[in-house]
Amino acid sequence: MKTDLKGLVTARIPVRLVDLSLGGARVAVEAALQEGAVHEFEFDLAGETVVTRALVKRCRSVDAGSGFEVGIEFIALGPGDEQRLKSYLETRA
Repeated sequence: MKTDLKGLVTARIPVRLVDLSLGGARVAVEAALQEGAVHEFEFDLAGETVVTRALVKRCRSVDAGSGFEVGIEFIALGPGDEQRLKSYLETRA
């Protein structure tokens, strides 16, 4: 039976943190992420897990087709995650 129903798929893809701040991050990924899309990101910061929803602000191809560099803005960082992120950044200052 053919239908016009639509849905979404959630995939987990590895990311590498390039730059990190309280407001967002720059990450390297193998697949392009659509600018304006919102995704859930999970980061391991020295053994502490931080989970946040983030808005993709920019996505650009990296030289030699080795993936994409993506700028994200944190839009839903829980209080516990925010404190873990602050603590991590303070130890790196």
